[in-house]
Amino acid sequence: MIEVISAVTSSQAKTGSDAETSEAKIELLAAAADFFADRLLTHKQQKHLSFFIEFTTKPLCGSISLDMLASKTGVFGLRPPRRFKMTLSLAVGMRAALDTVAVEMVHIAQVMSERLEIFAKKRKIGGQRETALKARWLGNRAIFIDALPRAERAWVTEAEVTSKQLVGEFLAWSSGRIRSVPRQRPKRNKIGLYRVRPTKIEVPASSQIWSDKEEETVMVPLVSGAESPFSEPSQTGVSRQNFSSDIVPADLDPPQMAEFIIYVEVPLLGTTRRLNSGAFHGKLNDLYERGVIALESVRAAMRLADDRRRQLR
Repeated sequence: MIEVISAVTSSQAKTGSDAETSEAKIELLAAAADFFADRLLTHKQQKHLSFFIEFTTKPLCGSISLDMLASKTGVFGLRPPRRFKMTLSLAVGMRAALDTVAVEMVHIAQVMSERLEIFAKKRKIGGQRETALKARWLGNRAIFIDALPRAERAWVTEAEVTSKQLVGEFLAWSSGRIRSVPRQRPKRNKIGLYRVRPTKIEVPASSQIWSDKEEETVMVPLVSGAESPFSEPSQTGVSRQNFSSDIVPADLDPPQMAEFIIYVEVPLLGTTRRLNSGAFHGKLNDLYERGVIALESVRAAMRLADDRRRQLR
């Protein structure tokens, strides 16, 4: 079971938009965590998994601790852990949050498949006995973790490399740019990767799930009348401009045009997001009301979208 919740308690007041934003974030993080679990764990392993993710907007992040990754002593020897929890910060943006979840999921897969074994062991230092954690990687000789620099820990390197692949796959999968992912048989130098169900995961359309930095520039790409997710976006952009923040926002009527599909590039996200004409118009209004772009830029973007649509008819 994988559960994602907001750190905001019920006693704290939340506006309607805040509630919608939290729900969108929960939906996206839960979908990503499920995708990572499908890629890294068998169905049997997932049945015994309990992963609790609490997210906050504060610059605070609590990853899965080494103690939580440590195996427990059972009747037949060491038993891999199955219960994990972490605190995830969204202060640096959703892309970084996805990277963090992917890294932790790789570590979970490493210990649940016994690729990595972490266990407590007594040792004597300066005449004093203490308990410390040892790690055994790929069945090799165990070594005390604190004696090995983080940069030299092979399981850390594997998690950082694999997580980048997983996040890239999830973003491509959720946007419909790919429909299958390759299987990778577990080997000594490679973690196992499994195929996932051929169903599309919808990324929530609300722009509020992304940080201001991630949506600092809104690209207005090629307008297409087709629904193909493989269309190439153009590089014509509408950027953040400096203008008075006390401008009175006015809801802009949508231009008289047929429905269409566009692809919006979000910097730092690494993928494009598909919007229909209604959602595109709503996004422009939202950016204008929050003082992110000028009125002239909004109108220019809508004119450009209409012109591109007419060219393709």
